[in-house]
Amino acid sequence: MATPTGAATVETYTVLFNRQGEPERGLIIGRLDDRTRFVAFTPNEEALLRNLTRSSPIGQRGQVRQEGSTNLFEFG
Repeated sequence: MATPTGAATVETYTVLFNRQGEPERGLIIGRLDDRTRFVAFTPNEEALLRNLTRSSPIGQRGQVRQEGSTNLFEFG
């Protein structure tokens, strides 16, 4: 979906690292409540990225929205 919006569930994810080996962005693939699939980045927050490298968010809920030209997924 090009512009997903609303409540969603994480189906899978990955963490993107910079050349220094530090986590830089989270990438979420999930489904909206209407079962539409989406791809979105997570906020670039150090604590969130650290958590994504330590434990799996698969099945967790959150909200997806468009911010500028980027889809953004936020947990909670």
